[in-house]
Amino acid sequence: MVLNYNKIPDNVEIKFATPSLVNQDRLLERTMKKYDAGFITLREAIATLNPDADEQQLDKLVSDAENRQNEIKAERKAQIDGFGNYE
Repeated sequence: MVLNYNKIPDNVEIKFATPSLVNQDRLLERTMKKYDAGFITLREAIATLNPDADEQQLDKLVSDAENRQNEIKAERKAQIDGFGNYE
């Protein structure tokens, strides 16, 4: 085997990741479409966009995203509730 011949251990592990040529905008767009359609969870979407994040980092990112989603919902509700109030 070539690995043994070159004095490299034969238990080498090679991991293939998403090609670096993938456009981040396209990755984001595809991930958002999957999330919006209900095919993946928020956590799965965040993990897709942050492939190097560990479980603790994912927990924080998910929590931050959920908090931001709640803020946006509250802002929209306030805007809608404010329509028609001309005081």
